[in-house]
Amino acid sequence: MYLERSTRSVLLSYCPPSMTPLLPLARRNARLRSPVLRRAPWLLMLPLLACVAGDKAPNASTDSAAATALAAAAADTGAWQNGDEQIAWSSNIVDGQITEITEQVSFGTDGRAERTLRFTADGALTAFREIRTQTVQQSAESPTTMRVELDVTFAGDSVRSQTKTVDGAPATVQPWDIENIRRHAAATLQQLRLPDSPATPNRD
Repeated sequence: MYLERSTRSVLLSYCPPSMTPLLPLARRNARLRSPVLRRAPWLLMLPLLACVAGDKAPNASTDSAAATALAAAAADTGAWQNGDEQIAWSSNIVDGQITEITEQVSFGTDGRAERTLRFTADGALTAFREIRTQTVQQSAESPTTMRVELDVTFAGDSVRSQTKTVDGAPATVQPWDIENIRRHAAATLQQLRLPDSPATPNRD
């Protein structure tokens, strides 16, 4: 009787509901008083082993869903020149569409910038962020370094929010800032896309 209670307790602890039909087998084994069982008590563990093996069986639907998710998401990298900007970029691609582009930009000796652009599945710009550090020459004074942070979010053709700071102080987002952002986003998407593909791989 003790063996029966112990075996049932273990099975209830480790077996999922789908494997509970093994419990009658465990009770039957626990009641056996044959010499074989007394010499081989490990036979009581057979239902538990079967339970664990059944619980660890591959889940075809889960594996398939994971494989589909991996296939749907991808990344790409490359570099190109846009005017005086040398741009190294990386992009996230979901279901064949570019959803995010990150840029490391060099202006030669004049400065650097980091940009993040986000898009909807149909290519509409939703967010732009830039942190720019640039050398500024003012008349006869020694060159100084200026840090500009610009954050803009979009809803279709409208601007949803906009903030700008220059060396930590609030500044006004000018209309030409918005125009330049939209122009750059369109040029970047055009550069990364191919006629039959959303992005050009390793455009170095």
